[in-house]
Amino acid sequence: MLMIRKLLPGLIFLCTIIPILARSQNKDVLLTRLCDRFYVHITKSGGVPANGLIAETDHGVILIDTGWDTAQTRELLQQVQEQLHKPVLLCIISHCHIDRLGGAAVLQAQHIKTISTPLTATLAVKDSYIPPAGILPNDTTFTIDGLQLTTYYPGAGHAKDNIVVWFPAQQVLFGGCFVKSMEADDLGNVADADVQQWPVSIKKVQERFPEPAWVIPGHQGWGSNKAMEHTLQLLAK
Repeated sequence: MLMIRKLLPGLIFLCTIIPILARSQNKDVLLTRLCDRFYVHITKSGGVPANGLIAETDHGVILIDTGWDTAQTRELLQQVQEQLHKPVLLCIISHCHIDRLGGAAVLQAQHIKTISTPLTATLAVKDSYIPPAGILPNDTTFTIDGLQLTTYYPGAGHAKDNIVVWFPAQQVLFGGCFVKSMEADDLGNVADADVQQWPVSIKKVQERFPEPAWVIPGHQGWGSNKAMEHTLQLLAK
């Protein structure tokens, strides 16, 4: 049963990297273990990888972002079932771009609740995507099946509506496309970006969540927790 309630932060522990969990039959869908009960899901379009997150609870999993399209998202759900043997309780959409909600129709067809901020939901309708339920406040902490998380909107950056998701007990920060990986040498797609506000928004996240063990960017690797500082350096160029 899905339960959302306030909860004091649990014991903080550092996560250690663990090798790849499984490779799906679809070479464009991959699950990789991040740390205990956390996995990065990677889907590719035109050779471009996009990172989402899977957080395992006692009775299911929380999914952050879908694959690029319905086929990838269907395969992603199959891999979750085959590897973790648990249902998806909820999907959180980090912003309104195709690499974040391109597979929302699959979740809707399987009656998986998909949520976002009101701004993301509004933009999804405008851009002809399946809209998630726009119910998230700009800054909210809640608990799903015993796992505490915070969704936080710091302001515009990569997109008008980008949010981050923080898991305090594990010190895992999902930055999405708001955060650039250490491998990135430019800002990537800035068609919807606000490059003037982006540094201000990054600094808000750094102040709000100052010591993450892991920072998961929207694309490429996550081997360093210095990705936000690297993003600021790219913005200063």
